[in-house]
Amino acid sequence: MRLLLAPLLLAPVLAAQTAPKLELKVLYAGVPDDPRTEQWREFLAPRTKGFTVLDVEQLGDDTVTDADIVILDCPDPIVRNAAGNPERIKVPRPRNLTAAFGHPTIVVGGMALITDHLELKSNWL
Repeated sequence: MRLLLAPLLLAPVLAAQTAPKLELKVLYAGVPDDPRTEQWREFLAPRTKGFTVLDVEQLGDDTVTDADIVILDCPDPIVRNAAGNPERIKVPRPRNLTAAFGHPTIVVGGMALITDHLELKSNWL
């Protein structure tokens, strides 16, 4: 049984390593020094045609040049006190982002507050 199980477990790993790259250039707008950003980089950089990180606070209508898609993300936005209880929400704000932003964008987690404010999102999914 062990001899049959090992190939079954390794098959998805080997397939992922040999899968062709997506013909997409991705701009990840997040918090550069956050571990979450590095996780996105590790996942997308080898799987896409291009992967770039931009500090989300620098994102604006004119900052996206050749990216095919933008991922708008931030770390956990819930700020907790010493006891671990939620106190407030803190979401980084793109300084120059308006409703005129015309690039395909994936909004992750707390960054939906930004698109809600710009009235670009129909509802929470």
